[in-house]
Amino acid sequence: MKWIQKALTYLLPSLVAAHLSLHGDERPRPNILFIFTDDQRADTLGTVNPEIVTPHLDELARTGIVFDRAYVTTAICSPSRASTLTGRYGTRNGVCTLSAALNPGERTFAQYLAEAGYRTAQFGKWHLKTTPSEAGFQSYARMNSNGSWYQRNIDSNIPDAPAALNGRFYEEVMADLLIDYIGESARSDQPFVAWWCTQVPHLDDKMKYPDVGQTQELYDPADLPVPGNWADEPAAWTAEAGQRPPYLAQSRFVSKSAQENYGGPGGYDNPAPGVRNRTLGEDNVQNHLREYYAAITALDQQIGRVMARLEDPDGDGDTSDSIADNTWIIFMGDNGWFTGHHRFTSKVLPYEEASRIPMLVRGPDIAPRTEHQLVLNIDLTRLILDIAGVHADTDTCRGAISGHSSTTPPPHGVTAFIWRGSFPSPAWAQSPLTLSSKTTTNSFAPTRMLPAIRWSGSNFTISRTTRRRCVTSPPTRPTPRSEMSWPTHWLPTKRPLPTPPTPDKDIRSLLLNLLIIRPSMPIIALAHNLFTTSPHRRY
Repeated sequence: MKWIQKALTYLLPSLVAAHLSLHGDERPRPNILFIFTDDQRADTLGTVNPEIVTPHLDELARTGIVFDRAYVTTAICSPSRASTLTGRYGTRNGVCTLSAALNPGERTFAQYLAEAGYRTAQFGKWHLKTTPSEAGFQSYARMNSNGSWYQRNIDSNIPDAPAALNGRFYEEVMADLLIDYIGESARSDQPFVAWWCTQVPHLDDKMKYPDVGQTQELYDPADLPVPGNWADEPAAWTAEAGQRPPYLAQSRFVSKSAQENYGGPGGYDNPAPGVRNRTLGEDNVQNHLREYYAAITALDQQIGRVMARLEDPDGDGDTSDSIADNTWIIFMGDNGWFTGHHRFTSKVLPYEEASRIPMLVRGPDIAPRTEHQLVLNIDLTRLILDIAGVHADTDTCRGAISGHSSTTPPPHGVTAFIWRGSFPSPAWAQSPLTLSSKTTTNSFAPTRMLPAIRWSGSNFTISRTTRRRCVTSPPTRPTPRSEMSWPTHWLPTKRPLPTPPTPDKDIRSLLLNLLIIRPSMPIIALAHNLFTTSPHRRY
């Protein structure tokens, strides 16, 4: 029976495509432009934040779908990129740290589309040990990790691509290469998928935001409000005072802003009286917001150039050869960014500001609207395959934004979406955080947390009093047993949390993990993990 189901899974897409061909459906396969920005927080679009200037992204939002509850599973560069490429958590694809490699045999959307006849290309930042070619990109122009916005070497296999930036703005050079690629693709008989990974608005190698094209003049720091949750935290954190656990009170999320003088001398921590605010630290937050917003405005200008070229691929002023109506545009950030929120800088921590991202999708026959459903970066791989009409094993590439049953993907585009109902947390914990079910302005997105909880959009807070490595308070909605990875009340409080077993492991592995590594867990936990299945277990 299983082999029959498997055969049908692979045969049905071909039969559907053949049926459409016989009935005269000769629409060209759509192109896909995927714009993936770095450290861009969810509220940095002019359509949702009147303080920031992003006219081209605003136009994309007005003509497409705005996903206003979009999150990343892990709020840091490499893991987020790997999850977006594969549609799987870092615990499955192998990338849980910076610059790690994808597991052998891990499949990306570029590999699937290349096999289906698509031209595939990557432009801009690359932050994996796996190379673009190994990830399925036939053409690439990359710069590894982060660095200067103006002086860096470029690794590329594209003919005539420059070998370095040579003083030109990073994103302008990448936009030029992408524009040329769009024109070349429009003249070919192949559809394309282009993944443009920007570095901006990530800080440069000196931990600064350079003023690109005097965009900082568009902003007055006095007009930029200090984050509302700035006042929720104590002015000075010390581990001795018990106001924050040591790993937060002494972490880079606190100290980095002062070391790098974000926004001015002393950074966010400067207690001296400010010109506009209670402290100079708040003044510096406003200055830093100005620099951050201006960087996004400079990036928006380059995005506008690329989007315009879809209307006029040859750049000759004649739009009769426009490919815009047959091109899907996906825009999202790799993670958010703290600019004084909770008196933090950087990202990683599972607060809303670090984990919630902007996500926009525009495509043929898609009605503009705002979707309030929960979506994750791992959902985009499935969406991209659906857009291209490409079949993939839904066990190894599963997403929630899709418009089809698992066996009958549409050959050309997506007209409806199937939504996820929950936010499964990764099966590992970065820090010994403790959860409380009380909702406050210190809420954070439920990501990179303990493996015991499956989330469904509720907000939680970090407990400042309890520092145990366990979940001490249940969510507002009790978590059904079928949605747990580990039973919460059986978690040991002092042992490091191992990765929960997957169906790929045999009985001996499960016994060793549960009875030898974790002797404190009752034997009933073995039965739970052996006989309880989860629809997202293979993530």
